[in-house]
Amino acid sequence: MKFLTILTVSLWSVIAVAAPARLSFNKIGLQQGLPHATVNSIAFDRKGNLWVATPDGISRFDSYTFTNYDPFSGLTSNQPGIKHVAMAGNDIYAGAGNVLFRYDGRMDAFETHQLPERDITIRTFISDSDSTIVLGTDKGVLKYNITNKSFRRIIPELTGAVNDIEILDGCLYFGFGRQGLVKTDKDGGVQNLSLPPNTDVNTLFVKDNTMLIGTEGHGIFRYTPATGSLTSFQAIPADSHVRALADDDVGNLWVGTFKGLYVIAPDGKMRKDVPAGDDGISHPSVRAICPDSQGGIWLGTFFGGLNYYNPLNNQVTSLRKGSQTGHSLNDNIVSVMVEDKAGRIWIGTNNGGVNIYDPSDGTFKYYTTADGLGSNDVKAIYLDEKSSKAYIGTHIGAMTVLDITTGKMKSANVPSRNVFAIEPSLDGRLWLNAFSCLFIYNPATGEISESVDIMSRGKELKRSTGLYRDSEKRLWVYGEDGLSVFKEHNGQLTAIKFLPDSFLDNMPGILDVFQDTGRRIWLATNNGLWAFDSVGKELGHLTEADGIPSHIVNALTEDPSGKIWATTNRGVVRVNPLNNQTESFSSYDNSGNNLLAVRSVLNTSNGKMFFGGIDGVRIFNPSILESNPYAPKPQIVGLRLFDKPVRPGDDTGLLSESIEVTDNITLNSDQTSFTIEFTVCNYPSAGYNTFYYMLDGLDKQWIPLTTGVRAVTYSNLPPGSYRFLLKAANNDGVMSDEIASLGIKILPVWYKSWWAIILWIAIAIAIVAYVTRTIWHRKMMVAKILMQKADFERQQQAEEMKVRFFVNLSHELRTPLTLMMLPVDELLSRNADPIVTNKLTTVKNNTLRILHIVNQLLDYRRAEMGMFKLKVRAVNINVLVKQIFNSYEAMARHKNINYTLDSTVQNPDMMLDRDYLELIVNNLLTNAFKYTPKGQSISVGLESDGQKLKITVSDTGCGIPTDKLDKIFTRFYQVNDTNSGNGIGLSLVKRLVELHHGEITVDSAIGRGTTFYVTLPTGAHAYSAEELNAGKEQSANNITVDNQPYIHIPEMSDPDDSDDKLSKSTDVAESNKATVMVVDDNAEILKYIGDSLAEKYNVLLAANGAKAIELLATEPIDLILTDVMMPDVDGVQLCRAVKRNLRTSHIPVIMLSAKSDTSDQMEGLGVGADDYISKPFSLDLLKAKIRNQLRTRARLIDMYSHSTEIEPSKVAMNPLDEEFLSKAIKVMNEHIDDSQFSTDAFAKEMCMSRSNLHLKMKALTGESTNDFIRRVRLNKAMELLKTGRYNVSEVSAMVGYSTPSYFTTSFKKHFGYSPSELVKKD
Repeated sequence: MKFLTILTVSLWSVIAVAAPARLSFNKIGLQQGLPHATVNSIAFDRKGNLWVATPDGISRFDSYTFTNYDPFSGLTSNQPGIKHVAMAGNDIYAGAGNVLFRYDGRMDAFETHQLPERDITIRTFISDSDSTIVLGTDKGVLKYNITNKSFRRIIPELTGAVNDIEILDGCLYFGFGRQGLVKTDKDGGVQNLSLPPNTDVNTLFVKDNTMLIGTEGHGIFRYTPATGSLTSFQAIPADSHVRALADDDVGNLWVGTFKGLYVIAPDGKMRKDVPAGDDGISHPSVRAICPDSQGGIWLGTFFGGLNYYNPLNNQVTSLRKGSQTGHSLNDNIVSVMVEDKAGRIWIGTNNGGVNIYDPSDGTFKYYTTADGLGSNDVKAIYLDEKSSKAYIGTHIGAMTVLDITTGKMKSANVPSRNVFAIEPSLDGRLWLNAFSCLFIYNPATGEISESVDIMSRGKELKRSTGLYRDSEKRLWVYGEDGLSVFKEHNGQLTAIKFLPDSFLDNMPGILDVFQDTGRRIWLATNNGLWAFDSVGKELGHLTEADGIPSHIVNALTEDPSGKIWATTNRGVVRVNPLNNQTESFSSYDNSGNNLLAVRSVLNTSNGKMFFGGIDGVRIFNPSILESNPYAPKPQIVGLRLFDKPVRPGDDTGLLSESIEVTDNITLNSDQTSFTIEFTVCNYPSAGYNTFYYMLDGLDKQWIPLTTGVRAVTYSNLPPGSYRFLLKAANNDGVMSDEIASLGIKILPVWYKSWWAIILWIAIAIAIVAYVTRTIWHRKMMVAKILMQKADFERQQQAEEMKVRFFVNLSHELRTPLTLMMLPVDELLSRNADPIVTNKLTTVKNNTLRILHIVNQLLDYRRAEMGMFKLKVRAVNINVLVKQIFNSYEAMARHKNINYTLDSTVQNPDMMLDRDYLELIVNNLLTNAFKYTPKGQSISVGLESDGQKLKITVSDTGCGIPTDKLDKIFTRFYQVNDTNSGNGIGLSLVKRLVELHHGEITVDSAIGRGTTFYVTLPTGAHAYSAEELNAGKEQSANNITVDNQPYIHIPEMSDPDDSDDKLSKSTDVAESNKATVMVVDDNAEILKYIGDSLAEKYNVLLAANGAKAIELLATEPIDLILTDVMMPDVDGVQLCRAVKRNLRTSHIPVIMLSAKSDTSDQMEGLGVGADDYISKPFSLDLLKAKIRNQLRTRARLIDMYSHSTEIEPSKVAMNPLDEEFLSKAIKVMNEHIDDSQFSTDAFAKEMCMSRSNLHLKMKALTGESTNDFIRRVRLNKAMELLKTGRYNVSEVSAMVGYSTPSYFTTSFKKHFGYSPSELVKKD
C-alpha cells in the first residue's frame, strides 16, 4: 500500500508540473446504464463496488456494468428519490423519505426500515458506532439501532433540516439549512457555532483535524476545534455555492460547487478550476465527491451523471477537434505527423488538410483545399526547411508544394492522384510512393521521372503505401501486400534480398518499418511485431501471446532509453529490444478509444511522443509513464442456468443466498448447461482486465479469456465434484494474488445415485438367486425336453421313412409300369385281332389302375404330412369344371348314365388352387361313377353367393347307410368290400377341402343315392399372404405342366402330310436322320426307347449324365432325351450343363421322370428343359414331342434362310443363343467394310475355335460361317442400295467386297437379281 501511495503522489506531482491546464474526466451516464442523470450521493462498499443514489433508485457499478435496484418495490406510499447512500457498519445503507434501506448482500436485495414518524424525510446519515446510525432529517435528528432495528429521536432541541453530519474528535457536527453549524459533545451538550446570518450549510468535511463547512453562497469556512476559531477558506470565491467536499490521496481538496469544480493544493492554493463542457466535467453542478481506493476521484453531478478522474488515466494529453477555431484540431482522424525545427507539429488529417500545432501557446494553423491544397486527405508531409518548402502528399489530390515563408501553395506535376509517402533520394530529389509504383521528383525543376514498378518475390506490389530510409541508406518500400528493399545509386533502384526466406515466403501485410539505435529492423504487420538484426536474421515475432494488445501493429518509434513503442488497435505497448519483454498500456488515457493510425507516430525533440488515430492525437512523456499497479480482486457475481439468471429462492433451487456469498452449488443431472459470471472493481483499467479460469477436476491449467469476456459456460459435465477457480490481471498485466472460487457438484442421474446403486445390488442378488434357481429348473426341463425331442425325432424319422418309402415305391413302380405300358401300346397299335386286342386292353387298364392306386397313396401321404401347400390364384370355375366334366362323358355313355352339369355362377373368376380343385372334383366324380349302376344318373352343380363356392356332386347309386356316414372320410375305410377301392379318395378330398379353408358334407340313404356338398371360400381375404403370393408366382411363371400323361397331345402336323415350305428341310432331316441321344440308368428302358427310335433317327445311348457329357464333346447331337433320377450326374444337372454351354445351348432337351409332381417338373423346366414327360408314358406321345422339337428347329432355320434381316430373337430358342447371334451380328457390322475379315478373324472375335463356330452357326442357321458372313454383308448392301444415296461400286466397298463384279455376282446369286436391277425397281 505504501508503494501505491508513493506512486499516486508521484503521478499527482507529474500532473502538477507537466500536465496541461485541464483535467481529463471519464464521463459515465445514461448510455452506460446509470438509471438517472442526477446523482445525489456516492459511496463504496468493502468489495470496491461503487453505489450511486439517484431519483430513480440505487445503482451498483463494478467498473463494467451498472446493477440497478428499486428499493421502493412493495411500499404503499409514494417515496422521493434516494437522497443519501453510505457505508454503515459492514453494510450499505440508503435513505429516502421516511425509510432507511439496508442492502442484504446474502440475498442481493434491499430490506426496508420505516421510521415511526410518517411526515419526515431522511436527508443524510452517518455511522457513529458499529451498532448505531445517526440520521439527519428535515425535522431533526434520530438514531437507528442496527442490532434491534429500532429508531429513537435524539437531541430534541434540534428540529431543523439537517443537510450533513460529520464526526470529529468524538463529537457530532450537524450542518443545518437555516440553523448553521451545531456541535454536540460526548456528554450531550449542544453548541451553535457562529456563522454569518442565514447561512445554509450544505456539506461538512473533516480535513487535518479541522472541520470544513461548505455553504450556500458563502464559500467554505474552516472550524478548528482545538482553538475554537472559525475562519473563511479563501482558496475559492467567497460567494461559491459549495455542494460537496473531499480530498485525494495526496491531500488535494476537491470542491464541488453549483458552478463547477475546484482542486486546491495542500498549501491552500488553487490548482485547477474545472468548468463544465467537452474539456471539463459533464455538468457544472457537482453534488457528490468520493475518492476510491485506486487513487481516483468520483463526481456526482446534478444532471450530468458521474465523472471519474484518475492520475493513471491522465498521463496522456490529447489534441482533438473542438469548438474554438485556432485552438484545436479541425479533424480528429490523423494520418501523419512531422516536427519542424521550431518545435511545431505538422499534422496531416483525413478531412482537415494540414494542421500546424504550436505547443508553446496551444494554437493551430490550418492549410486546406481553400488555400490551394490538392485534397484535405493528407497522407504524407516532407519538410525541406533549408529551402523553406513543405511537400504534402494527398489521396485523390496528388502532391502540393507549400512555401513555408509566404504560405503560398502550388500543385506538383505528378502523374498520380495518390501520393502516400515522400522520402528524399540520395541525390537530392524526392521519391514518391503512388500506391502501386514509385516516381522520383526533382524539386528544382518540378520534373517527374518514369515510374518504377515495385516487385516482391516476383510479384508486383499493388498496395504499397510506405517508404523508409534506414541507416545503411537502404530504401524500404512496403504496404499491405508485402515489401521490397532497394539499394539506390544515381537515382536508380536495385532490389536486394535482406530478410530471410522463412519470412518472405509467408509475408504478412507491412504497416510500418523502423530501425532502432541498435540497427535492428522492426516491422509492424497485420500479424504481430517482427524484429531482425542488422544482417536480416530474425530476432523475434511478438504476438498477443507475448503481450502485444492486438495482432495488428500500426506504427513504431523509439524512446531515449532505447525501448520500442508500438501502437495497436487496443492501445500502446513498450518492448525491451534486449529480451523482447513487453509492457502494455491498453488504457493509457481516458478517451475510451484506442484505435491508432498506421505510421501516425512522432517522437519529438523534447522527449514527448505523439500518437495519431481516429480520435485525435495522444501526447505523453514515455520517461514518466507509469503502469497501473492496482491488482484487481476477482468476484463471482452471477449464475445462469440454460442462459436464464438464477436468483436466491427461485424455482431452480440452486441458490438459497446470492452467488456472491455462496461457496458451493449442487446441480441435478438435468441441469446440464450453466454459466458463471464474474467481474473486478478496477476503475483505472476501464474494462481492459484479463481473466484466467480453471475448473479443478476437469482442467489441467489456467485458461485466459479474451479481454471483455466475463463469463464461462459449461455443458454436459460428467457427474462429480469440481471447483471453479478465477484470477484476474489488470490492463498492464498485474496479477492479483487473490483467487475467487466456487464449489460445483454435479449429481448423477437417479439410477446412478448411491441409493440406486444399493437397489441395483439388491436386485442383482435377487436376479442371481432367481437365475440360479431357474438354471437348475431349466436343466431339469431341458433334460425332459431332450427326451421328448428324441422321441419326437424318432417319430419324425419314422414318418419321413414312411414318406420316403411311399415316394420310392411310387418311383420304383413307375419304371416297370412304363416297361409294361410301352409294349402294350405298341402291340395295340399293330394288332388287328379283336381277341388279342381285348386281352391287351385288359392288361393296359389294370396297369393304369395300379398307377392310379400308387398316385393316390402318395398324394394322401403328402397331404397327411402337411406337404400340400395352397397356390391360390384367379380361376374360371365354369371352364375348369366343364373340362373335368367332359373327361368323364365317354364313361357316362359307356354305362348309359344320365350325366348333367348345372351352373348358376355368374362371375366365374374365383380365388382357388386350380390343381387341388381338380383333384377334389375328379375324386368325387370317380367315386360317383364307381357306385352308380348303369342306367342311373349323376349330376354336378355349381352355385356362388359372391363369397363362397358350393360344388354339388349327386348320384342315384346304391347310397350309404346312415350309421356309416361319419366314417366315410376316414382313411382306408370302405362302406363295403363289393366294390373295388382302397378307401383313400374321400379322405384325400376332405384334407384338400380343409386346406382350402372350406368344408365337405354328405347326404345319403340306401337306395336313394348320395350327394356330396363342397363349400369353398372364393375371396382373397380368406387366404394367407403366403398362399396368395405362391399363386401369383405360379401365374407369373406361365409354365404349363403335363400332369395327365395319358391324354393324347396332337402332333404339330401329320407325319404323312406335305408342307411345301418345310418339305426341303424335312426331307433333309429325315434323309440325314437327326441324331437323338437317350440317357437313362435303366438298361431295359434305355434299350427299348433306343430300339423304338432307331427306325427314324440316329440313336446314341448313355447310361448316365456323365457318359452323356462325354458324348456331347465328340458327337453332333440334335436332341437329348434324358431321365431325371440317375447316379453321378442326374438329368437336371445334365440339362443345366447343356443349356449353359454356348456350344450345346441350342440342343433341345426332353426330360423323362417317374417324378410326376408339379414342383419336380418345374425344376426341370427351370434349368432350360424344352419339355417334360412323366413315366409311364405313351411311346406315340414321346415320338410326337421329339418330332415337334426337331420341326420347330427346322422352321426357325427355314425362316432365317428366307429373311433379308437377321432377327436373333426369332431364330434363337434361348437367351444364350440369342446373345450369341446378337454378338455375331455386332461383330460383323463393326467389320462390314473390311474385305480381309475372314472366318478365322470372325472366330477370334467370337472367342471360339473356327470348327466350334462353324458347328454353332450350322446348328442355329443351317449355314456355314462363310454363308453367315456373306448374308450379313449382302443384307446390309440391300439396305444401302434401297436408300438411293450410293451407287453399286460405293456399296460394294462399304460392305467389304474387293471388286464390284464379285459383289454383283454374289448379290444376284443370293437374291435372284442384280444390284442394278434392284436400283431400277426402286
